[in-house]
Amino acid sequence: MRKTAAILIASITVLFVPAFAQADGGELYARRCASCHGKEGDGDTAIGKRKGLKALGSAEVQAKTDSELAAKIAEGGENGDRQHAYKDKGLSDADVNDLVTFIRSLARRR
Repeated sequence: MRKTAAILIASITVLFVPAFAQADGGELYARRCASCHGKEGDGDTAIGKRKGLKALGSAEVQAKTDSELAAKIAEGGENGDRQHAYKDKGLSDADVNDLVTFIRSLARRR
């Protein structure tokens, strides 16, 4: 009985926790990122076009590690890249990880 319960709990966690993270990341993305990166992450906004933003679902962006994406969100851009740093703007590490999960989901939408 315990083994069955453990398997059931593990299955629920595997199936539903990423969905919650994506929902949270999607909400954060809509509030904090979409004005520049666009609703679907394609960079097709006035600001995105002016800054020359890459589509977040592109192979180039998706090739970055989760750590690299998280650092970019938290620390901001460098070398003329004007990505805002969100670590001091109320985003927790969990929020940043939720955004990374959401950005990963954009590749699956292409």
